[in-house]
Amino acid sequence: MDVSNINKYTDLRVRINTVSRMDKQRRRELKAEGKRRVEEYSNQVHQRLAERNPFPVGDPNWVRNLQAEYKINREYRKNDSQVLLEAGVIQNSEIKILGFNFDKGFMPHAGWYVLCENCRNLVPTKCACTLLCSCGAVAVMPETRQYLLPPSDKYKIVELIGRGPIRSPDSARQWWKFWR
Repeated sequence: MDVSNINKYTDLRVRINTVSRMDKQRRRELKAEGKRRVEEYSNQVHQRLAERNPFPVGDPNWVRNLQAEYKINREYRKNDSQVLLEAGVIQNSEIKILGFNFDKGFMPHAGWYVLCENCRNLVPTKCACTLLCSCGAVAVMPETRQYLLPPSDKYKIVELIGRGPIRSPDSARQWWKFWR
C-alpha cells in the first residue's frame, strides 16, 4: 500500500475538519457574504433579461419577442455569404464583444463576426466564399483557408444577439392611431 496516498488523505481530512470547526461568527459572515453575492448576481441577471425582453414572462408579447429573437439569431448563425453593416445590425440586435483576438490562429465559428474598426463592417468568420470588408482590412478566404486581419487593436471578434421587435411594455395603441 502506498503511504503517500494515505498521508494525502489524512492531510485532506485534517483540513476539512479544521474548516468545519470555524467559529460561529466567521460562519455567519461567510453565509451573509454568500447571500449578498447571490442576490447581486440575481439582480444583474434580472436586469439583463429585462433589457433583452421588457415584458413579464407569460405575456404574449414576451413570447413574440422571444420567437423573433430566435429567428434573428438563427439568421445570424446561418449567414455565410454577406458582410453586414453595423448600423443595420444595431436596429434589431446587440453586439457582444467576445474579448479575444485571433492572434494564435483563425478559428471560424458560426455566429461570430469580425468587426472592422475602420469601416464598421461585420465579416462572418465562417463563410462559404471569399468576403472582405469595404475598406479591405478584413478578408476571409475559405477556399484557400487564408485570412487577412489588421493589427489587433483595429478589429474585434463579436457575436450578434437578436432582440425582439416589440420594445415598449405598454403595447396599447393610442386612440388617435387606430384610424391610420
